Amino acid sequence: TMVDPSLLEPAGTEPASALCRLESDGTLKIALGSVDLTGTNSGFQIIAAEAFGLDRAEDVRVSTVDTDAAPYSGATGGSKTMYTMGPAVLVMSEGRLTADLSRRLG
Repeated sequence: TMVDPSLLEPAGTEPASALCRLESDGTLKIALGSVDLTGTNSGFQIIAAEAFGLDRAEDVRVSTVDTDAAPYSGATGGSKTMYTMGPAVLVMSEGRLTADLSRRLG
């Protein structure tokens, strides 16, 4: 699932987005265009697991994809990575949960 650019979260110093996919084994995959700086991916795992209702953050896989194909994340640098990308991960995880529940119940 990819967020429409008009719905990007205005968090941190610039808007950001993330991709989120539920795998058949129950794990959640998050794809970002930002690199892991001093454990930011671990923080994104926790945010996504909590938003999606997973018991373990280890059930979330965060990967950095080539910026030519990645959702917009802005420049990666210093402390802005968590407060810019964190809300994007949260919104995508909540959106993926809503889409999956709608599909299963609908």
